[in-house]
Amino acid sequence: MPEPDYKTRHEFTGSGLEPRELEALVATLPLLLEEEDEGLVAVAKPSGISSEKALEAMAASLSKPLFAVSRLDLPTSGVLPAALGTEQSPEARWHLAQFAAHSLVEKTYLCLCQGTEGSLGEVGAEGRVELPLKVVATSRSTSRAVPSAEGKRARTDFQVLAVFAEATSQLSLIEARPRTGRLHQIRAHLAALGAPLVGDHLYGAQRVSWCRRLFLHCQRLKLFGPSREVRLEAPLPAELREALLGLRLLRGRFPS
Repeated sequence: MPEPDYKTRHEFTGSGLEPRELEALVATLPLLLEEEDEGLVAVAKPSGISSEKALEAMAASLSKPLFAVSRLDLPTSGVLPAALGTEQSPEARWHLAQFAAHSLVEKTYLCLCQGTEGSLGEVGAEGRVELPLKVVATSRSTSRAVPSAEGKRARTDFQVLAVFAEATSQLSLIEARPRTGRLHQIRAHLAALGAPLVGDHLYGAQRVSWCRRLFLHCQRLKLFGPSREVRLEAPLPAELREALLGLRLLRGRFPS
């Protein structure tokens, strides 16, 4: 089993939630996939709900144990997969191996970045960030990743999809594809380029009134089940779509 960057719980049985809390949580977690043959379940996690709480709710709703093979940060939304079964189940071992290998799983995130005009390139431009990241504590309960020669290898590829304008600046909408799985990897890498994500005050983003959350969404996930390739997609949440609609599109395309 790969070592996580931070201590987390892996198995979920649904036993830790009160009925009223469970009902409220399940209503916010659209089920994207439940396939016994592939040993996989996936939900669209909203911002503000932890991955752990989302998986606990889905385990209770499905009346099946789930094993976490991937996580999303609390403010991040999008595709959240889990293996059906406990840690010792063949399904959990299969999918954990896929995520540990990194090259066998492809994640695509939508991000809206601040920064100077053209800092990430023009529409269609592709880039790569390869900076080792080290996790440092900022308080008793929070941490952040910083570029450091003492850190773990980390690589993020990206492509510029569109350029938007607000009152005083331009913003770049990008697709980011992390090739490794470090804590806050996309956030730290883009901040290192001088292009922090909208809403990411931990990494130096300026505050804006038109987006109240971190603009980071796991839109697509591709992996291999025991018998076939699995492709999952979570639509852009309404609050992020509305944030983009309030901006002026200068170049590129609005995300589907």
